[in-house]
Amino acid sequence: MPRLKPGDIFETKVLADFAYFQFIKKHSSYGELVRVFATLHEQSLTKADLATQGKSFRVFYPVSESLRPPALVKAIGNVGLQDEDMQPLILRSSGPPWQIYEEGQRMREVDVLSGRDSEALRVFPMVSHSFLLHDILKANGINVSPASLSVFQGNTPAPDEAIFFLYFEKKSSAVNAIADLQTYEHLKKFRATLERSSDSWQLILTGKLLSNIDVIVSSLTSLAARFDGIYDGFEAPAPQ
Repeated sequence: MPRLKPGDIFETKVLADFAYFQFIKKHSSYGELVRVFATLHEQSLTKADLATQGKSFRVFYPVSESLRPPALVKAIGNVGLQDEDMQPLILRSSGPPWQIYEEGQRMREVDVLSGRDSEALRVFPMVSHSFLLHDILKANGINVSPASLSVFQGNTPAPDEAIFFLYFEKKSSAVNAIADLQTYEHLKKFRATLERSSDSWQLILTGKLLSNIDVIVSSLTSLAARFDGIYDGFEAPAPQ
């Protein structure tokens, strides 16, 4: 696996769209720091410099692990870092008072955040891939639970799971349906992927089968109808 270099740009799938982030550096305590560009693109970009547009945020994310098969992200190029990301990293704890950790300096404590301290990155553990997708969607005003986001396209079911199919005319309706999964008790742990299907959008949900399948079917039928879609059945693994 190639060694990460500051400025490397990576692509990841977010439901039916694509988003991009840039590797900044590896912190000795918190791991790999990236800048996430929250703009969603309907098509995969061919030029890395086009990915570094729009609003962004920084987070610690395990890039190296996500590049291991089956890869969750892919490298598309390298672009120079933003000026802010070339400065010594400043981290802060929750407060007040705040503990300020600046690279090359001793920890200090402040009662008021001002200057660069107010822009310091809050100390969080590394986010998982599903939380990365959640944060990107949230930055676009879409609130989907990380539990509802499948990190793998295709989403092969476990032996006790099935794949359920819903169709919507509008992508926004399908996304709203994903966000609404958490309101149905039997669908809270279902994982979603979204694909373009000729003249509609196919929402594919993977989740555990209940002994009473009618309960799931009823919930999915209700969910689809709520957003002007249709429920179109399920596939279950053949008995072993």
